[in-house]
Amino acid sequence: MTVSNPKDLEAARVIVRAVFTELGLDVTSPTATIEAQKDFAFLRRWRVLSEKYQWLVMSTVVGILISATLFLLASGLRLVF
Repeated sequence: MTVSNPKDLEAARVIVRAVFTELGLDVTSPTATIEAQKDFAFLRRWRVLSEKYQWLVMSTVVGILISATLFLLASGLRLVF
C-alpha cells in the first residue's frame, strides 16, 4: 500500500510511534529498536525451547509412572506366587 499524501504518511508515523511508545518500545533510536528486536528473538527462542522441554519432561514423568505401576504389579505377583 502506498501513501501518496505526505500529511497522511506523517500522521501514520505519529500514530505508530505513539502506539509503540505506549507499549514501552523506544522507536526513536535505531539502537533501541535493534535491542527490542533482539529481546523478541530471545523470547521466541525461550518459548520454543520451553515447549520442547515441556514435552520431554511430560514423557519422562509418564514413563516413570508406567515403570512404577509395572514394578508394583510385579511385586504383587511375587507375593502371590
